[in-house]
Amino acid sequence: MKLVRDYNERADATNFSEKLKSHGIAAKVAMNKGNNSHIFGGGPKSWGVWVLLDEQYPDAYQLRKGNRHKVKRPLSPEEIEAIEAYRINTEIPKFKRDLYFALFFLAILSIALIYFF
Repeated sequence: MKLVRDYNERADATNFSEKLKSHGIAAKVAMNKGNNSHIFGGGPKSWGVWVLLDEQYPDAYQLRKGNRHKVKRPLSPEEIEAIEAYRINTEIPKFKRDLYFALFFLAILSIALIYFF
């Protein structure tokens, strides 16, 4: 997964992502910088457009400049959906694994502090 371009506005990032998908490139919009943890929305944000398949990055980069570039191996909408579904199913277990590891580490640390103090 590679960052193709970032935008200050989410709508602009979404539009570019849809442009890439219309040319057969699997793309995703995600917050690149900033956060949503503050009640008023956090600090400055930028929205990144990421290509899900690294081999499609050169084509996506060329499409940044205009619509005339011909994608070497465009994906069908069904293939793009399958890639997106696969990424969702593999990213969530990684998050859970990291969360369990952090909780386990905190439990061990708490037990050690109680035992030694």
